[in-house]
Amino acid sequence: MSRRGQSWDNAVAESFWATLKRECLPACGAFTTRSEGIKVIERWISYYNGFRPHSALGMKSPYQYRSQH
Repeated sequence: MSRRGQSWDNAVAESFWATLKRECLPACGAFTTRSEGIKVIERWISYYNGFRPHSALGMKSPYQYRSQH
């Protein structure tokens, strides 16, 4: 835990939320319906967690990396 006033505890979570907002939210800043928002965000999280290339894995997705090892 960091001391009061030091913000690096939440850096990873804040980075994740910033990326989600930047890549998922429509230009108007809100989804038309709740179900549309849920569908888009679920699809994005699936991509973010499994199919997005990671530099630590040699620019392979976790699924590609696991299938090779």
